[in-house]
Amino acid sequence: MDYDFSWSTLWRALQILSRQASVTIEVVVISMALGTIVGLFAGLAKLSGSRTLRGISSVYVQLWRGTPLLVQLLWIYFGLPLVLGINFSPKVAGCFGLSLWAGAYLSELFRGGIVSIPLTQRNAGYTLGMTFTQVTTRIVLPQAFQRILPPYISQLIQVVKYSALLSVIGVFEITRRAETLVTATFRPFEVYMATAMVYFVILFALAQLGKYAEKRLRVNVLE
Repeated sequence: MDYDFSWSTLWRALQILSRQASVTIEVVVISMALGTIVGLFAGLAKLSGSRTLRGISSVYVQLWRGTPLLVQLLWIYFGLPLVLGINFSPKVAGCFGLSLWAGAYLSELFRGGIVSIPLTQRNAGYTLGMTFTQVTTRIVLPQAFQRILPPYISQLIQVVKYSALLSVIGVFEITRRAETLVTATFRPFEVYMATAMVYFVILFALAQLGKYAEKRLRVNVLE
């Protein structure tokens, strides 16, 4: 059976999904912002002298890295309301789940970045009379952020990809909008091709940002 490719459907789908990309970008920005905060605190907790904090951080990281994101999203959206009696909107549940998932991976980036800073630099800060907080915020973290910037961008790309799973709980992002277009047009090939093109543009832009950040990092190191 011959299949007549519809360029007009592809073009209309591209226009609609490009506008819907704002929802995906919003979810990703919120999730990465929260995930960065969670990951930073989890990374610092793993390096702390408190066995309790180290234990809590380890359990969190192992749990979120050891279970599929889709299961986490379903549990947060459908399970937590049953346990806590609180109904989350799809977007809130999606951002919550995605940020916790991202935070678990970012915690290892932050921990590795912090450990990579020579101990002599910290001791120099203490010699100058700086407190632990001052040494951490003024000496350790700025250098750690600089070192983990390329893998941080890579994690951001992963969050964009996995944001498509939020369609399962009803978040009206790119993939969810594509599903409704397929139902309306009965043209899955054209619609999903447009979906792939929109994601490609977003991810290509982020990949270029990562390359630029890595290049700038090499220049700063050489200087």
